[in-house]
Amino acid sequence: PRPAAPRPAAPRPEAPRAEPSAKAERRAQAALTKQMIAQHRLPPVEGGEPYHFVEGGAIRRIAVTPALRARLIAAELSIARHGGEYQLIPTELAAKLRERGVPVITPPADGAPRAESDEAYAAFPVPDDLMW
Repeated sequence: PRPAAPRPAAPRPEAPRAEPSAKAERRAQAALTKQMIAQHRLPPVEGGEPYHFVEGGAIRRIAVTPALRARLIAAELSIARHGGEYQLIPTELAAKLRERGVPVITPPADGAPRAESDEAYAAFPVPDDLMW
């Protein structure tokens, strides 16, 4: 018996080349973002006081020292999610990350404009060092 002749392969539809390059660009942007956060993040605090903040409708917390808490209140530091954990980063870097579409939490600075819902409570100031 003669061996069967190989069948010609079915022609493949031409895939657009833009998709792989867009995917590679997203990966490169994600790697650059990860590198920026890793280089500029402040070292994690072990056993510090919890600082509470809101992300996505949920209350989260990160350990901080009193000096870091003061810098967060003054909006010198921001909070970014990196590697499944929250990291403290300089606010200047937070602005660059926001331009890239990365969600960053920056607590409002002292003297920030109040929302309309806060107008009713204007006579009842909340101290900056309130721990909850």
